[in-house]
Amino acid sequence: MGSVALLENGATVVERVFPSGILHGQALVPSLQKLFAQQGWLPRGFDAVAVDVGPGSYTGCRVGLSAAKLLANDLSVPIVGISSLVAIAWQAVRQNENAQQKATTVAAVLDARRDRVYGALYAVAGTGVVPLRPPCIAQANAWVRDVTAEIWAGEALAHSPALAGLPERRRAPQETWLPRAGSIALLGRARLARGERDDPYRIEPLYLQPTEAEARFGEAKISREAPR
Repeated sequence: MGSVALLENGATVVERVFPSGILHGQALVPSLQKLFAQQGWLPRGFDAVAVDVGPGSYTGCRVGLSAAKLLANDLSVPIVGISSLVAIAWQAVRQNENAQQKATTVAAVLDARRDRVYGALYAVAGTGVVPLRPPCIAQANAWVRDVTAEIWAGEALAHSPALAGLPERRRAPQETWLPRAGSIALLGRARLARGERDDPYRIEPLYLQPTEAEARFGEAKISREAPR
């Protein structure tokens, strides 16, 4: 799933979700143009572009980041990258604000296939999160065994057998399991307020593992260079 959103004065004005990842590349720019037209906004009035850098779908990360870099360059505005895992943890914290027993730690987990997860652990700090364990890729069984968190969030909860045994009280609501563009925008705004921004020429997707093409190229290179 992907999405785009417009933010003004710290509030999400409009957000559109793409349920089908295959269409992201075709839908992204036209959807932004449609949102501008619906709000009567001109792109030249923007102050910054925030973008999800991953981890997640390789194609989705590349398409989203490429579009964001082009837009930021065209508008001559800062670009700020936000990790999918930060956004998921932050969304879970926001949902937990009214709970009687507030969580102090949140684990964010995305499906990395082959019984693996992209995971990170965060401490709750007010209405935000701060990293305790940086994003990584790990075997799901090992991650569940090694990480202690009061709340778990992320779509890996729906796919990984290793996470199936987590009690319901430790699962964030399902609507927090995927990063939303509105959350990315709000977190990007917070980074800008702290004086942070990314180099538009150096910001890259957070893959956490080689792409399939890179892995195949590496195997082919090793095969060619192997002694006979």
